[in-house]
Amino acid sequence: MTTMNYIGLEACSGAHFLGRALRKQGHDVRLIAAQFAKPFVKSNKNDFVDAEAIAEAQEHALRSDQDG
Repeated sequence: MTTMNYIGLEACSGAHFLGRALRKQGHDVRLIAAQFAKPFVKSNKNDFVDAEAIAEAQEHALRSDQDG
C-alpha cells in the first residue's frame, strides 16, 4: 500500500521527467518556477537552502490557493 505525498519541485527538464514518474505512482506533484522560489532564499546558495526555499514557496502558493 502506497500513501500519496505532496511533492514540490523546482521546474526544469529533469523535474518534469521526475514529476511525471512520481505522478504515475500516485503522488501529488507541483512544479514551481525558480523565479517564484528565489524570494524565499535566506542565505548563500546550496542544495539545502534551495530545498527550503522551494518548500516555503510551495506553502505560500497553497495558502494563496486556499484563500482565493
